[in-house]
Amino acid sequence: MGRSIEYIGAVRITPMVEAGLAERLALYLEIRHMKRDIPMLETLYPQLEDRKAVTLMADGDFGPDGAFFLPTITHDIDCYLDYSGVEGLTDRFACNMRPSKCPSLYCELKLVAAPDGTCSYLGWTEESSEDVPEWIALIASLLVPAGYHLEGKMFAIVDGGGRFEQITVEDADVKRLNWMPDTTYEEEFQQAWVQEEVYG
Repeated sequence: MGRSIEYIGAVRITPMVEAGLAERLALYLEIRHMKRDIPMLETLYPQLEDRKAVTLMADGDFGPDGAFFLPTITHDIDCYLDYSGVEGLTDRFACNMRPSKCPSLYCELKLVAAPDGTCSYLGWTEESSEDVPEWIALIASLLVPAGYHLEGKMFAIVDGGGRFEQITVEDADVKRLNWMPDTTYEEEFQQAWVQEEVYG
């Protein structure tokens, strides 16, 4: 059974992510990130302009193992599809292998635009994932060089409160720190409780 993690808070991106990039990033956050064969992708998309249309930053860079490739067919697993050679997938086993730059097969983040058009927000989608900070760091590494500023704090509740984490974001600097609430006499209470249970 996997760990349960809930996140509170979001990251603000300024200025608001440009419409074309926002559309590509929204798709990127939803797909299954599967390891792809770069020579196969280069054969499938021989021209730079063709590659720009299927890469996250619209620069033709597929990234290591196709980390920044935006599929048009293989967004997720399809049990009826023969994967061999489809959009750079070598076989069905590749569907369970992630690109080296991607923290996991799925990214549990969502990009939304502020109603007043001043910024965008990156937040958690309510699917449990340990890799949210790592995904934020990856996205920041792409957006910051493009002129965007990321900042914010998120709080993670791990295993229903068994542990807490504070995630802070300042551009590409993403920190994940263990956090403990300020409480008193927990150890003494537990020891007294055990003593009472044992000796009555």
